[in-house]
Amino acid sequence: MSTGISSWANPDTIGAIYPFVGSEMLLTIAGVVFWIWWHIKQIRDENRELAEAAAAHRSAGLDKVMEQHRGISPVASD
Repeated sequence: MSTGISSWANPDTIGAIYPFVGSEMLLTIAGVVFWIWWHIKQIRDENRELAEAAAAHRSAGLDKVMEQHRGISPVASD
């Protein structure tokens, strides 16, 4: 890849010399959309995991959950 610059004698006439010049706004929008999508996905996944854990804890009972938390026995899924 070449910048096309052969002389640095007149630097005030040289524009940007990095790849994809002019696509900054598009890349910024794509990054923000990805960032928002990632947060939504994380929230959904964490809510699903929390609901599964809550259901397992409800079905096992508080005593078994506390035993499992203390490392005495695993939570049984009866």
